[in-house]
Amino acid sequence: MYKLKKINKNLYKLESNTNLNFLKVYVPFSITKLYNKYNISIEINNNKDSEINISEINKYKDLENIISSLKNILTDEEELIDLTNYNFYSNIKNNNYKNNNLDLLRLTIKKSKNTFITKYLDINNNEKSIFDIESKKIYECQIKCNYLWINNNKYGLILNLILIKDVK
Repeated sequence: MYKLKKINKNLYKLESNTNLNFLKVYVPFSITKLYNKYNISIEINNNKDSEINISEINKYKDLENIISSLKNILTDEEELIDLTNYNFYSNIKNNNYKNNNLDLLRLTIKKSKNTFITKYLDINNNEKSIFDIESKKIYECQIKCNYLWINNNKYGLILNLILIKDVK
């Protein structure tokens, strides 16, 4: 049984945060807006990326495996939620392209009301607008996974992009 703190009827906070730090990840696409949230994807090459990136993506895959295998969760309000008829939505899409095993990870750009919490830093550590992030470039990023959503017989984890930074 996994215990979560209820934020609202669709959002639950995990007991512990999972922090992921990726070095030199590829951003294949521009920022997109979906369901009033801004998202960006990063690509991990399981054949050529650094051991750190492989270790971080495996840490996240392990968390997804744990969460996707849950049958029930218990909220801090002692509400039992049966997940047996729910489908798990993964943030990872795996693809093989030109003999490379690639994981595409969808991240949420964190926002509170009308202010972005996600920070974008250029090579000189100057803060810039997240809309200055360019696709088809390499970045470092810090991600926090600390929420679970449940809606319309589906559930999944939220990956919040905390920091994205240009690399040399």
